[in-house]
Amino acid sequence: MDDPVNGMWSRKPRLLSGGGGLVSTAPDYWRFAQMLLNGGELDGVRILSPATVRLMTVNHVPQSALPVSLGNPASEWMLDGAGFGLGFRVVMNPAEARIPASTGSYGWFGVFDTFFLVDPSQELIGIFLAQHAPPPLYPGVRQFQNLMFQAVVN
Repeated sequence: MDDPVNGMWSRKPRLLSGGGGLVSTAPDYWRFAQMLLNGGELDGVRILSPATVRLMTVNHVPQSALPVSLGNPASEWMLDGAGFGLGFRVVMNPAEARIPASTGSYGWFGVFDTFFLVDPSQELIGIFLAQHAPPPLYPGVRQFQNLMFQAVVN
């Protein structure tokens, strides 16, 4: 357990990293995902251009290099049927990925077993905040995604 007042996450990091060490709240994480779902706009404020969001959320990895592995074969970070955009895993073929997400849904994982998913086709955001360190090797994120999409009623 980390002390929320004096712990390591309450102090400024020695190394600022865009790819690690982000600490946030669940509501702010949702606002970030909502901004992406809105094409780069939140509460009437343009944060990113729609073209930038589109560029970030399409696969940029050549088919010959897929599926991408991030080291741990049990990891849920990358899936068959998924590629990698500019910061996100992108579902290209839901059947191959074995999740009921729509083609074009995207998201990413955090080191403490956190995950977010944006599915533009369903206008859906999912956020999973398990807070395990290191992340367990059970399929919690896959189960979360399956349950999330099963709950959608059109």
